[in-house]
Amino acid sequence: MRHLLVLLAFMSGLSITSAFAQLSGESPELEESTLRPEKTKRKLAPHLGHNVSATTYVLSQGDCTIGIQVAACGLTNRWTLATVPWLYVNYNTWSVLSRFRLVTYPEGGNWTMQLGYFKSFPEARSDKYVTYPYDFEAYWLQFIRAYPMARHYRIYFNVATNYYANDRRPFSLRRPIERRNQSQINLTTLHEVALIKRWYIMGEIGLLDVAQPIQHVHVGASFGRSGFYYEWHLGFSLTATPLALFNPRSRRDYQQELRDTEHGFETHLDREKTKRDYAIHPEFTVQLFF
Repeated sequence: MRHLLVLLAFMSGLSITSAFAQLSGESPELEESTLRPEKTKRKLAPHLGHNVSATTYVLSQGDCTIGIQVAACGLTNRWTLATVPWLYVNYNTWSVLSRFRLVTYPEGGNWTMQLGYFKSFPEARSDKYVTYPYDFEAYWLQFIRAYPMARHYRIYFNVATNYYANDRRPFSLRRPIERRNQSQINLTTLHEVALIKRWYIMGEIGLLDVAQPIQHVHVGASFGRSGFYYEWHLGFSLTATPLALFNPRSRRDYQQELRDTEHGFETHLDREKTKRDYAIHPEFTVQLFF
Protein backbone atom coordinates (compact mmCIF):
# COMPACT_ATOMS: atom_id res chain seq x y z
CA MET A 1 0.00 0.00 0.00
CA ARG A 2 2.85 2.37 0.89
CA HIS A 3 4.49 1.76 -2.50
CA LEU A 4 1.18 2.40 -4.28
CA LEU A 5 0.72 5.74 -2.49
CA VAL A 6 4.25 6.79 -3.37
CA LEU A 7 3.67 5.85 -7.02
CA LEU A 8 0.41 7.83 -7.15
CA ALA A 9 2.04 10.87 -5.54
CA PHE A 10 4.93 10.68 -7.99
CA MET A 11 2.58 10.48 -11.00
CA SER A 12 0.52 13.42 -9.68
CA GLY A 13 3.69 15.43 -9.27
CA LEU A 14 4.67 14.71 -12.86
CA SER A 15 1.25 15.84 -14.10
CA ILE A 16 1.40 19.09 -12.14
CA THR A 17 4.99 19.74 -13.24
CA SER A 18 4.09 19.03 -16.87
CA ALA A 19 1.09 21.38 -16.76
CA PHE A 20 3.14 24.15 -15.14
CA ALA A 21 5.89 23.73 -17.74
CA GLN A 22 3.37 24.04 -20.54
CA LEU A 23 1.93 27.22 -19.07
CA SER A 24 5.20 28.91 -18.20
CA GLY A 25 7.09 27.71 -21.26
CA GLU A 26 4.42 28.58 -23.81
CA SER A 27 5.80 30.90 -26.46
CA PRO A 28 4.84 34.60 -26.16
CA GLU A 29 3.93 34.36 -29.83
CA LEU A 30 0.65 32.80 -28.76
CA GLU A 31 -0.40 36.36 -27.97
CA GLU A 32 -0.17 36.96 -31.71
CA SER A 33 -2.13 35.22 -34.44
CA THR A 34 1.01 33.43 -35.63
CA LEU A 35 0.18 30.42 -37.70
CA ARG A 36 0.20 27.15 -35.76
CA PRO A 37 2.91 27.68 -33.12
CA GLU A 38 1.84 24.29 -31.75
CA LYS A 39 1.10 21.57 -34.28
CA THR A 40 -1.81 20.37 -32.14
CA LYS A 41 -3.49 23.77 -31.96
CA ARG A 42 -4.27 25.76 -35.08
CA LYS A 43 -4.05 29.54 -34.76
CA LEU A 44 -5.60 32.23 -36.93
CA ALA A 45 -3.62 33.17 -40.02
CA PRO A 46 -1.32 36.18 -39.44
CA HIS A 47 -1.59 39.64 -40.98
CA LEU A 48 1.62 40.41 -42.87
CA GLY A 49 1.16 44.17 -43.18
CA HIS A 50 1.09 46.82 -45.92
CA ASN A 51 3.47 47.53 -48.79
CA VAL A 52 5.62 49.96 -46.79
CA SER A 53 4.84 49.13 -43.15
CA ALA A 54 5.18 45.51 -42.07
CA THR A 55 4.02 43.55 -39.04
CA THR A 56 6.36 41.21 -37.16
CA TYR A 57 4.49 37.96 -37.71
CA VAL A 58 6.54 35.01 -38.91
CA LEU A 59 5.45 31.53 -39.96
CA SER A 60 6.21 28.49 -37.87
CA GLN A 61 8.72 26.03 -39.25
CA GLY A 62 7.19 24.01 -42.07
CA ASP A 63 4.15 26.27 -42.50
CA CYS A 64 3.65 28.06 -45.82
CA THR A 65 1.37 30.61 -47.47
CA ILE A 66 0.65 31.52 -51.06
CA GLY A 67 -1.31 34.48 -52.36
CA ILE A 68 -1.20 37.86 -54.05
CA GLN A 69 0.99 39.54 -51.45
CA VAL A 70 3.59 36.81 -50.82
CA ALA A 71 4.50 33.20 -51.37
CA ALA A 72 6.40 32.24 -48.22
CA CYS A 73 7.48 29.40 -45.93
CA GLY A 74 8.77 29.25 -42.38
CA LEU A 75 12.28 27.83 -42.48
CA THR A 76 12.44 27.97 -38.68
CA ASN A 77 10.07 29.29 -36.02
CA ARG A 78 11.85 32.66 -36.28
CA TRP A 79 12.77 32.89 -39.98
CA THR A 80 10.38 33.26 -42.93
CA LEU A 81 11.53 33.42 -46.56
CA ALA A 82 9.24 34.86 -49.24
CA THR A 83 8.77 36.28 -52.72
CA VAL A 84 6.11 38.68 -54.05
CA PRO A 85 4.00 37.13 -56.86
CA TRP A 86 2.23 40.32 -57.96
CA LEU A 87 5.55 42.12 -58.54
CA TYR A 88 6.55 39.32 -60.90
CA VAL A 89 3.23 39.32 -62.75
CA ASN A 90 2.53 43.07 -62.94
CA TYR A 91 5.90 44.76 -62.41
CA ASN A 92 8.29 42.48 -64.36
CA THR A 93 10.29 42.23 -61.12
CA TRP A 94 11.97 39.42 -59.19
CA SER A 95 11.88 39.72 -55.40
CA VAL A 96 13.23 37.94 -52.32
CA LEU A 97 12.18 38.82 -48.75
CA SER A 98 13.65 37.45 -45.56
CA ARG A 99 11.92 38.17 -42.23
CA PHE A 100 13.69 37.17 -39.01
CA ARG A 101 12.43 37.48 -35.43
CA LEU A 102 15.30 38.98 -33.42
CA VAL A 103 13.90 38.99 -29.90
CA THR A 104 10.57 38.49 -28.14
CA TYR A 105 9.75 40.21 -24.85
CA PRO A 106 7.67 38.76 -22.00
CA GLU A 107 4.88 41.32 -22.49
CA GLY A 108 4.43 40.11 -26.09
CA GLY A 109 6.33 42.80 -28.00
CA ASN A 110 9.26 41.97 -30.23
CA TRP A 111 11.91 43.17 -32.68
CA THR A 112 11.95 41.77 -36.21
CA MET A 113 14.28 42.44 -39.14
CA GLN A 114 13.31 42.19 -42.80
CA LEU A 115 15.65 42.16 -45.79
CA GLY A 116 14.37 42.67 -49.33
CA TYR A 117 15.89 42.52 -52.80
CA PHE A 118 14.03 43.67 -55.93
CA LYS A 119 15.29 43.56 -59.50
CA SER A 120 13.32 44.06 -62.70
CA PHE A 121 13.87 41.77 -65.65
CA PRO A 122 13.81 42.89 -69.32
CA GLU A 123 10.34 43.16 -70.77
CA ALA A 124 9.26 44.63 -74.09
CA ARG A 125 6.64 47.35 -74.06
CA SER A 126 3.24 45.90 -75.00
CA ASP A 127 -0.49 46.26 -74.34
CA LYS A 128 0.16 44.68 -70.93
CA TYR A 129 2.09 47.79 -69.87
CA VAL A 130 0.35 51.13 -70.35
CA THR A 131 3.72 52.82 -69.85
CA TYR A 132 7.24 51.49 -70.30
CA PRO A 133 7.99 48.37 -68.18
CA TYR A 134 9.76 48.85 -64.87
CA ASP A 135 13.54 49.15 -64.76
CA PHE A 136 15.14 49.22 -61.30
CA GLU A 137 17.15 47.35 -58.66
CA ALA A 138 16.70 47.93 -54.92
CA TYR A 139 17.90 46.65 -51.56
CA TRP A 140 15.70 47.12 -48.47
CA LEU A 141 16.66 46.78 -44.80
CA GLN A 142 13.79 47.14 -42.34
CA PHE A 143 13.54 46.95 -38.55
CA ILE A 144 10.09 46.57 -36.97
CA ARG A 145 9.27 46.95 -33.28
CA ALA A 146 5.92 45.57 -32.15
CA TYR A 147 4.17 47.05 -29.10
CA PRO A 148 0.99 45.39 -27.73
CA MET A 149 -0.97 48.42 -26.49
CA ALA A 150 -4.06 46.42 -25.49
CA ARG A 151 -5.50 42.97 -26.00
CA HIS A 152 -6.91 43.91 -29.41
CA TYR A 153 -4.53 46.72 -30.40
CA ARG A 154 -0.92 46.50 -31.55
CA ILE A 155 1.46 49.13 -33.01
CA TYR A 156 4.38 48.39 -35.33
CA PHE A 157 7.13 51.00 -35.62
CA ASN A 158 8.97 50.61 -38.94
CA VAL A 159 12.41 52.04 -39.71
CA ALA A 160 13.56 51.26 -43.25
CA THR A 161 16.64 52.18 -45.22
CA ASN A 162 16.61 51.48 -48.95
CA TYR A 163 19.36 51.59 -51.54
CA TYR A 164 18.56 51.83 -55.26
CA ALA A 165 21.39 50.62 -57.45
CA ASN A 166 19.16 51.52 -60.39
CA ASP A 167 16.03 53.68 -60.30
CA ARG A 168 15.48 54.43 -63.96
CA ARG A 169 11.81 53.41 -63.78
CA PRO A 170 11.14 52.14 -60.22
CA PHE A 171 7.93 51.13 -58.53
CA SER A 172 5.72 53.81 -57.03
CA LEU A 173 7.30 53.78 -53.56
CA ARG A 174 10.37 55.49 -55.04
CA ARG A 175 9.23 59.04 -55.82
CA PRO A 176 10.96 61.48 -58.22
CA ILE A 177 12.96 64.09 -56.29
CA GLU A 178 15.40 66.54 -57.80
CA ARG A 179 19.04 66.01 -56.69
CA ARG A 180 18.19 62.93 -54.65
CA ASN A 181 20.80 60.27 -53.92
CA GLN A 182 20.50 56.51 -54.22
CA SER A 183 19.40 55.93 -50.63
CA GLN A 184 16.01 56.34 -48.99
CA ILE A 185 14.94 56.37 -45.32
CA ASN A 186 11.34 55.74 -44.28
CA LEU A 187 9.79 56.12 -40.81
CA THR A 188 6.25 54.74 -40.52
CA THR A 189 3.85 53.15 -38.05
CA LEU A 190 1.24 50.46 -38.66
CA HIS A 191 -1.74 50.13 -36.29
CA GLU A 192 -3.51 46.77 -36.10
CA VAL A 193 -6.90 46.52 -34.38
CA ALA A 194 -8.81 43.26 -33.96
CA LEU A 195 -12.59 43.56 -34.31
CA ILE A 196 -15.39 41.04 -33.80
CA LYS A 197 -15.64 37.66 -35.53
CA ARG A 198 -12.06 37.70 -36.87
CA TRP A 199 -12.43 41.03 -38.67
CA TYR A 200 -9.63 43.56 -38.31
CA ILE A 201 -8.46 46.95 -39.54
CA MET A 202 -5.00 48.38 -40.15
CA GLY A 203 -4.03 52.06 -40.28
CA GLU A 204 -0.72 53.45 -41.47
CA ILE A 205 1.02 56.83 -41.18
CA GLY A 206 4.58 58.06 -41.58
CA LEU A 207 7.20 59.81 -43.71
CA LEU A 208 9.12 58.60 -46.75
CA ASP A 209 12.38 60.14 -48.01
CA VAL A 210 13.20 61.54 -44.57
CA ALA A 211 16.75 62.63 -45.53
CA GLN A 212 15.93 63.92 -49.03
CA PRO A 213 15.29 67.49 -50.25
CA ILE A 214 11.55 66.72 -50.40
CA GLN A 215 9.69 64.47 -47.96
CA HIS A 216 6.55 62.49 -48.70
CA VAL A 217 3.72 61.85 -46.25
CA HIS A 218 2.49 58.26 -46.36
CA VAL A 219 -0.94 57.24 -45.02
CA GLY A 220 -3.04 54.15 -45.57
CA ALA A 221 -5.90 52.02 -44.29
CA SER A 222 -7.32 48.56 -44.91
CA PHE A 223 -9.79 46.11 -43.45
CA GLY A 224 -9.85 42.35 -43.66
CA ARG A 225 -10.65 39.00 -42.09
CA SER A 226 -8.62 36.04 -40.91
CA GLY A 227 -9.47 32.36 -40.72
CA PHE A 228 -7.49 29.27 -39.79
CA TYR A 229 -6.34 28.74 -43.38
CA TYR A 230 -6.81 32.11 -45.05
CA GLU A 231 -6.41 35.86 -44.64
CA TRP A 232 -7.46 38.76 -46.85
CA HIS A 233 -7.44 42.52 -46.60
CA LEU A 234 -8.47 45.38 -48.87
CA GLY A 235 -7.56 49.06 -48.78
CA PHE A 236 -5.25 51.71 -50.19
CA SER A 237 -2.38 54.00 -49.22
CA LEU A 238 -1.42 57.48 -50.36
CA THR A 239 2.06 58.94 -50.79
CA ALA A 240 2.19 62.70 -51.34
CA THR A 241 4.34 65.76 -50.81
CA PRO A 242 2.91 68.21 -48.25
CA LEU A 243 1.87 70.53 -51.08
CA ALA A 244 0.04 67.75 -52.93
CA LEU A 245 -1.54 66.48 -49.72
CA PHE A 246 -3.17 69.79 -48.82
CA ASN A 247 -3.83 71.03 -52.36
CA PRO A 248 -5.48 68.15 -54.25
CA ARG A 249 -6.36 70.24 -57.30
CA SER A 250 -2.74 70.86 -58.21
CA ARG A 251 -1.26 67.45 -57.45
CA ARG A 252 -0.09 65.03 -60.15
CA ASP A 253 1.45 61.57 -60.35
CA TYR A 254 4.77 62.74 -61.73
CA GLN A 255 6.40 59.32 -61.39
CA GLN A 256 3.75 57.82 -63.68
CA GLU A 257 4.44 60.54 -66.25
CA LEU A 258 8.15 59.75 -66.17
CA ARG A 259 7.51 56.05 -66.64
CA ASP A 260 5.85 56.91 -69.94
CA THR A 261 9.19 58.18 -71.25
CA GLU A 262 12.06 56.09 -72.51
CA HIS A 263 14.49 57.53 -69.95
CA GLY A 264 12.30 57.68 -66.82
CA PHE A 265 14.11 59.18 -63.83
CA GLU A 266 17.23 59.74 -65.97
CA THR A 267 15.61 62.70 -67.64
CA HIS A 268 15.78 66.23 -66.21
CA LEU A 269 13.22 66.48 -63.40
CA ASP A 270 10.78 69.36 -63.27
CA ARG A 271 11.11 71.00 -59.84
CA GLU A 272 7.50 72.21 -59.69
CA LYS A 273 6.14 68.79 -60.62
CA THR A 274 8.24 67.06 -57.95
CA LYS A 275 6.75 69.40 -55.34
CA ARG A 276 3.21 68.36 -56.36
CA ASP A 277 3.89 64.65 -56.75
CA TYR A 278 1.59 61.98 -55.28
CA ALA A 279 0.58 58.35 -55.81
CA ILE A 280 -2.16 55.98 -54.65
CA HIS A 281 -1.17 52.36 -53.95
CA PRO A 282 -3.50 49.37 -53.63
CA GLU A 283 -3.28 47.48 -50.34
CA PHE A 284 -4.91 44.12 -50.87
CA THR A 285 -4.23 40.42 -50.75
CA VAL A 286 -5.82 36.99 -50.51
CA GLN A 287 -3.54 34.49 -48.75
CA LEU A 288 -3.98 30.76 -48.23
CA PHE A 289 -2.06 29.05 -45.41
CA PHE A 290 -1.10 25.40 -45.15
